[in-house]
Amino acid sequence: MTPAGATWSVMKTQTRLPDPESLRIPSIESDAGYAALLAEIAAFERRIDAARARRESAQALARGVPAGRSPLARAKDLIAGGTVQALDPPKEVSAADHEEFVILKPAIMELNRKLADLRGDLSLRAAKSVAHIHTQALIEAYRALQHANIAFGVAAGVRARLRAAGYDVLEFVTPYQIPPGAAVLGDGVCDARQLQMWRELMVTRNVRLD
Repeated sequence: MTPAGATWSVMKTQTRLPDPESLRIPSIESDAGYAALLAEIAAFERRIDAARARRESAQALARGVPAGRSPLARAKDLIAGGTVQALDPPKEVSAADHEEFVILKPAIMELNRKLADLRGDLSLRAAKSVAHIHTQALIEAYRALQHANIAFGVAAGVRARLRAAGYDVLEFVTPYQIPPGAAVLGDGVCDARQLQMWRELMVTRNVRLD
């Protein structure tokens, strides 16, 4: 897995990486502006529920069904001095539709757009606050993979030297079973260049691994 003439090298001392669970990343809802938008959206959604209840009540009245209360309860209201409200069910339904579909839902859509924009800004800020740790973790991973690549190459080289000297390679003494996928870390032989390709991809994303 290493080019001819490659020599063993000692991997750089690893940097102690923090436990991700120890990172203090505040909830996005702790931002006052974000929380305010969420609360406003929730209030509008509750008002949609009221518009839907208004529509259902009008539709029930149009069907001749008393809206929401039993006849006995409504009769008691009348005895207590109440009256039956004169409603125009079609107009009530139309008004409820206007509330929900012309006013409230478009307003919620606008608030959701603002929320998405703010979430993007806050996400960028949060990502930048921990980017140095994330980058260091990738650097350590890259170094470890380089180390593994070289180490497997050395093991292969030892076996090759035994063969070159005329000996049999004894699997119970010098086994060589590469873990699945490890071969793709190689140096270009048989197009096994995934490690290099990953490094180049990270560079395009402004993360330098060496």
